[in-house]
Amino acid sequence: MKYSKTTGNLVTTIITNEGNTKTFEIKREFKGAEGDDIILLQLFPTLGQGNEFDMDSTTKHIVAHRQELGIKSIRFINLFAKRCSVKLSTRGLKPDEENIRYIESIFKEKNISEAKFVAAYGCTMSRCRSANLTKKMIFDLYRNYCPNNKVYQLTTEYLDAENSNGVHVLYLGIRHSNETWRMEEYEIPDFDKILSENKETGSEKSKADKRADDSKKNISEEQGKDKVGEKDNDHEVKSDDRGKVISVKS
Repeated sequence: MKYSKTTGNLVTTIITNEGNTKTFEIKREFKGAEGDDIILLQLFPTLGQGNEFDMDSTTKHIVAHRQELGIKSIRFINLFAKRCSVKLSTRGLKPDEENIRYIESIFKEKNISEAKFVAAYGCTMSRCRSANLTKKMIFDLYRNYCPNNKVYQLTTEYLDAENSNGVHVLYLGIRHSNETWRMEEYEIPDFDKILSENKETGSEKSKADKRADDSKKNISEEQGKDKVGEKDNDHEVKSDDRGKVISVKS
């Protein structure tokens, strides 16, 4: 009996800050594969230094659909570089200037116009002013360095891409995992109009954050009233860069 042997190498490169609190880029290269190089813009990272051999759900879904998408390498970048294990809070959130400078350095690279830029941040935080301002800054940079390039999003034949907003990989993985994935041109929204409509004041708290703060304030006031006349002081209520590069072949 004759046997056939196939070897595939996946090389992972992770770019973090020195403190390993931010991840600016995770690159997955499928050595020997043919196809496109893509830059995938998401919300925030979950992996960093020490996760060279790990794959989050996003990566697993992309790898599962790599062949039909025709991908030979993926560069995962994000609106915000701070790593999160849960949903990123919009409270006090501001554009990440360091992250934006890093993304600009990618757009400045030679032959970067040969890669496909894919928006995949989904509809989460679509009303967050800082997120929309960051999107505008990144797209403005991309159009400056790659003026003739299109922007893409992921979709399937059963997904209404025209009404989608940079479909998130996890959404596709959960709702459309058994369908054939493809890339379709993405029309960049009018962020000037969006920003004028979702102006926020102060520290950009969401309505939920404000309600939570009001609730905490009311509870604190009630606790303070309960303590009036208490003699036991023990129960008194008191208020009181440069980056690292990790590269690994698997």
